[in-house]
Formats: sequence, C-alpha cells, structure tokens
Amino acid sequence: MDAAWWVTTAIAGWGAILATILAVRALTRAPGRARVGLGYTARAGAAAQPFVLAATISNRGREPIFLAEATLDTRRIAMSTTRFATAPPLPVEVKPGQSYTADFEAAMVWAASSYGPFREVRVLFRDQRGRSYASEFLAAGEPRQTPTGWTLSLAERPTVGQRLRAGILRRHRTASAPGVVSLDQSANALAGLAAEIEACRAMFDGAALRVYGPRFLQDSVVIRYLHGAVATAEVMEILARARHPAGAEPLARFLFETALDLMYLLYAPDAAEAAARTVAWNLLDRERGLQQAAVVAGADPNGEAELRGAETADEVIEATARAVARMGGDAGLVRRVYADAKATKPRFWHWSNMSRTAMINHLEAHGAPAELVAVLRGLWSALSDAGHPSPRWHNLRFDLDPEAMTMTLPDSRMASEEEVAEFAERGRDLLHVARRLVEQHRARAETEQRERKP
Repeated sequence: MDAAWWVTTAIAGWGAILATILAVRALTRAPGRARVGLGYTARAGAAAQPFVLAATISNRGREPIFLAEATLDTRRIAMSTTRFATAPPLPVEVKPGQSYTADFEAAMVWAASSYGPFREVRVLFRDQRGRSYASEFLAAGEPRQTPTGWTLSLAERPTVGQRLRAGILRRHRTASAPGVVSLDQSANALAGLAAEIEACRAMFDGAALRVYGPRFLQDSVVIRYLHGAVATAEVMEILARARHPAGAEPLARFLFETALDLMYLLYAPDAAEAAARTVAWNLLDRERGLQQAAVVAGADPNGEAELRGAETADEVIEATARAVARMGGDAGLVRRVYADAKATKPRFWHWSNMSRTAMINHLEAHGAPAELVAVLRGLWSALSDAGHPSPRWHNLRFDLDPEAMTMTLPDSRMASEEEVAEFAERGRDLLHVARRLVEQHRARAETEQRERKP
C-alpha cells in the first residue's frame, strides 16, 4: 500500500463522513419539519368553563410554514376549521423557530369525541402546500362544574383488547357493506354542528347565567338571543340528520339574524339603550299581532281565538322597568326608550333603524371582529331571500326536456351529501359567531364587575 492508496482512502472516507453528516442534517432540518404538541389548558378570567384543548405546532425546519386549516380528528370523523376559541384565525405564517397554538373549546371536543370508537382526539394542521402535521392521540376531557369552580375529567384510555375488537368490527362493517356510499362529508359537518351546540349549551350554567345589577337588561337580552339560537340549531341538526334540509333555509336565516343582532348589541354606541330597544320593539310587535288576531276572531262567528287576559305591552314594560330598578339598573332608560318607540309612527321594521346590509357595513366600520363580520357578510347574499317564498331560480336544479315539454325536479326528501354538509356547516358557522359574541359580552361583564368592586 503506497502513499497514493492512503490518500485515496482518506478522501473516500472523508467523503462518506461528510455525506452522512449532510444527510442527517437534511433529515433533521427538512424544509417542512414541524412538531405538534397537544394538551388541555385553562383560560384565565373565562366567564364560562375555562378549559380548552391547545394544539401547538412548532416549526423546526428551514422554511416558513403557511398553515391553512386545523382538523380535530376522532378516528371516525374529522372536523376542519380555521377559527378557534381564542387563537388568531388561519391562515397564519409560522417562520422557522416559531410556533402557533390553536385552541378548541373543551365542551366541543368532548362532544366530538363521542363520534369516535374511543374518547380520543388528535389535531392535524394542513399547510397551503397540502402537507399535514399531526399530534399524537390524547384522551378527551369532560369539563364539569363543581361548587367551587370547574374540573376536567379525562376519559379512560382503551385497553389493547378493546382496540383489537374495535378494529375487527370496523373491518367487518366495511367488508359486509362494500357498496355503501361514504357519508364522511355530511357526518363531519353534522358532528361539527353537534359539537358547537354542546359548546353553547355549556354556557347555560349557574355561573354563566349570573347577571350583574347595572347590566341586568343587557345580560338577559343577550342570553335570550343565544337560547333561541341553540333551539334553532337543534332543529337544523334534526333536519340535516334526516337528510331533508330543503325548505329549511329560514332556520339558517334566523341564526344569521341572531348573530347580527348580537354583534350590533355589543358594538352599538350605547349598548344599554340598544338592549332596551329590543325589548320595546318586541313587546309592541307582539301586542299589535294580538290586536289583529282579536279583530279576525271577532269577525268570525265561529272563531274562538279570543284574548285570554294577555298582558299589555305597557304592563310588561313597567314590570321590566321595576325589575331593572331592583337590580340597580336605569329604569328610566327602559321607560324612555319604550315611550319613544310607541310614539314613532310609522316605526322602522327593526329596532336598529337599519337594514341588514347597513348593519353589516356599520359594524365593519366600528370595530367589530373582522373574522366574524366576514362570516356574516359571506352568508348574507345566500340567505337574503331565505325568509320569503321564492321560485328558487338560482339554486334549484331541474332537468328540462324540450321535446316532451316536461321538467323534472329533484326529490326534496333526499338531499345530496354536499347539500346536507353545506346546510350543517352553515348552521355551525352562524352558531359559532353567536357563541363567540356572547363570550365577549360575558368577558366585558366580568371585567366591569371586577372594576366596580372596592
């Protein structure tokens, strides 16, 4: 072995070592390398239950990651979203060395986990290039209220035997029904709607329904709005599960108007006066309807629809004003707003004195959350005629046969996967906006109450 051999061997060895180092470096510092951690945490100062499932993605690569959406996965269904409990909405750029945390309401996560084979969940982030970054599965937690606050009880993890049995049953179902059409699209949307309903219902507890003296009227108006929205969303879920959303657009329109009214209440120049107007308009409209019904019943000799001692709007508003005074609020404001509404002839159809389009424009210009305004603006064009009869020329497909001079309409009793999913997602999005607004209202009330304490 001469010197040339040694030189050649040294160069080859050095080349192999360098190639190995570069390969390891490339593997550990890949452009899209990221890690996703998952765990529960409690929000400080939350008005309702404080727990959220937090998923943190850390960029360990050399290039930025442009996150497009996050998905909550329960092994059987997956719900994708770009909006979260408190985190900034997606899309978001995560630069090398940085991280981003998406948080999901614990009540919503617990409801979604019921659709999986076990109470386990994980979170997947997807970037704009289609790459996915997944966490490990974690036991779902159930938030529970106690006399002293809130606790989170984690579900038991399944045993090895339970996992094996679940896998066998899943394969058996798949093999025994090879021709079944996948319902993943509508199932995911329905799970999302059900989870959002559960998250809203979790707000109807003792702590969340506590009202504060000067804000009594605002608190009661806001929570009544949310109660009506939840009841409507539950009906939407029933119709969607029956695969019969056709003709149910007025329900989505109701949710839209609820979310828009709530947003205007929170961002009106005088929220207390706006809350009083909702009460005054509602009572006067109800009284006018009762009076018209009495006229009709009186003109019909066989009619039995007589007024059975119904309270007048004057009586109800006076009782409301006394209740507001007992709670330490401004009873004079309630009486004044009612008197103004009663004296206005003709009275505008909505208590804001604005059209829906004008309300959205006003809110956008006066500090309402841009991501929530965008949801309402995006759905307004689709729902603008949902509360009125129409020929549905723009969205009802039909087959036309000029030779036979016939047209064939679709069966309204069996909607497509896309129609069911779109209907359920629309309900979820609108209910989500309403819930976020009520949470903001409650946070303001908590802050005001703390500041009032000596």
